[in-house]
Amino acid sequence: MGLLGSIGDTLNAHGYNMVLSQLPLWSDRAVKQFFEMNQVQGFIIIGQAVDPIKLNEVAKAYGPMVVWGSHHEEQNYLTVGSDNFSAAETAVRHLISLGRKQIAFLGDLRMPEALDRFEGYKSALKAGGLQLKDDLVIRTSGDRVQTYTELFHRLQAGLKIDGLFTPNDIAAMNSIRALLDCGRSVPEDVSVVGFDDIDGAEYFIPPLTTIRQDVVEGGNVLVEKVVRLIADEDTQSEIIPAELIIRKSCGASRNIIQ
Repeated sequence: MGLLGSIGDTLNAHGYNMVLSQLPLWSDRAVKQFFEMNQVQGFIIIGQAVDPIKLNEVAKAYGPMVVWGSHHEEQNYLTVGSDNFSAAETAVRHLISLGRKQIAFLGDLRMPEALDRFEGYKSALKAGGLQLKDDLVIRTSGDRVQTYTELFHRLQAGLKIDGLFTPNDIAAMNSIRALLDCGRSVPEDVSVVGFDDIDGAEYFIPPLTTIRQDVVEGGNVLVEKVVRLIADEDTQSEIIPAELIIRKSCGASRNIIQ
């Protein structure tokens, strides 16, 4: 069961119906029309996009709101999300435990969750005695093709890496394709770890080592929070632990960090 399935089941258990919409939050007109057309008592937003502060305006204007994402001091809405920093730190510590020393980060650093995962990457490097190198931080737009081409061209230009951490599994999968197309084997030459444990990660070639988010618990907690807000009860943002899932893309059969 995914995040949306968990949200729907928990809402039904509380006697609420779910109205699902792909709402362009940057459009004030679209947001206003949505709330005028639907009798909405509260709402849950999946993701913070590249402008989490915009969500402050939405929360202030339209009432009880909980967001699946990262918590930041400047927000005035509740969030529920994985412990992105610690999970990323665990992923990179795992790569270091495998003897990897040239570990790259590839991702869209405009995204709040990706930024938290980048901070975990940096923390793990520092704890492992490895230097943060500018050429190993590969910023992308999040587009699949751009992710592939950015890494491919850097590898063709001579970039040397033996480990790679990405803040989502799609980026990891596209990165593996770029590595293979440049003659690098995974995991023999480069160990790769993603994040999310999406459907298909286990069946990718090679099967993807990744961070699994507890989306079932996440959906439950999101609903519990918004129901409490609707009832005008106190509640707080919450962070949910995530788990490192070891598969073949990292080259280890088990987690060897202590």
